[in-house]
Amino acid sequence: MGGPWDDPESARLGHDPRSACVERFWIAVLGPSAVWLLRLLAREFDELAPGEDLRLDLELTAGRLGLQHRGGRTSTFMRTTDRCAMFGLAYFTVDPVLMVRTHLPAVPRRLHDRIPQELRDEVERWIRTGECPDFSLGETRLLASCMLMLGHGLHEAAERLVTLGVAPNADNEATAWARAQRCTRPHPRQQR
Repeated sequence: MGGPWDDPESARLGHDPRSACVERFWIAVLGPSAVWLLRLLAREFDELAPGEDLRLDLELTAGRLGLQHRGGRTSTFMRTTDRCAMFGLAYFTVDPVLMVRTHLPAVPRRLHDRIPQELRDEVERWIRTGECPDFSLGETRLLASCMLMLGHGLHEAAERLVTLGVAPNADNEATAWARAQRCTRPHPRQQR
């Protein structure tokens, strides 16, 4: 069983585990399995009804991540959950229930030596400003265009861009631009 870790400060200042910031900076500290676990749980929490508990089949969940769980504390899946707890992103209650942060803070300074040198300056800027480095305008517009081509509506595409780490104001500009491009450009089938 699992649940979201209720931490208003983290929810206000942190980043969604599915964001580009988490992938860019936390993956070097946590490792890919732990980041994918946090992402998977964030999706599961999004689908819960209010007040509903998340019940996980640990073997199935481990398999979804390409990990093994044979019931012991030394399985790759349990080592992954322990790693999340070790870095303060999850904890086990007495029951035992795994409580997981739904938003991750900036990588703490004490962990910067685990990050490749080329990312340390970016992490410092993230901590100073409270903002993760944004996608470029071109990258944001490309993401919005792809989402619209895949059939997402404007509102859903804008929400997904924010989840990925795009600044909240840039999401609306990008989706508006992508929609305008889509409306003014002939459909490929019409060009034949």
